[in-house]
Amino acid sequence: MTQTQNRIVFLTMKLDLKAREYKELCLELDKIKNKEQVSNEELLELKNKFQINHDEIVEINKELKELKEKDSDLKNKSFKQENLFNRNKEFNENKEDSKEIVVEKEKNIITKLIEKLRLLLKRLKRI
Repeated sequence: MTQTQNRIVFLTMKLDLKAREYKELCLELDKIKNKEQVSNEELLELKNKFQINHDEIVEINKELKELKEKDSDLKNKSFKQENLFNRNKEFNENKEDSKEIVVEKEKNIITKLIEKLRLLLKRLKRI
């Protein structure tokens, strides 16, 4: 399992716990409804618990969505043969500084190749 997949499993477990907490809050609300006298403080406290639970669930769902998108993007990129060959080109295109370095390296490689060809031609002429 990748680190992203581990994080997805962790967040899913956390989401399950929050769902259980929500059910407990619902049971607590039912108990309060059955009471004859209910204070505003109890209701406000329960409302705050519901709000906190809701906010945490929304945040977990956002993280899960982002991680799943990231994981699917990684799967799509990593197994396409085209991407295996184009990965270096994309990386170099994204950074302007590296473009210049790559161009210089390519020039050096070409000049070395030309020099080797000249030496080879000279040797061939001697023979």
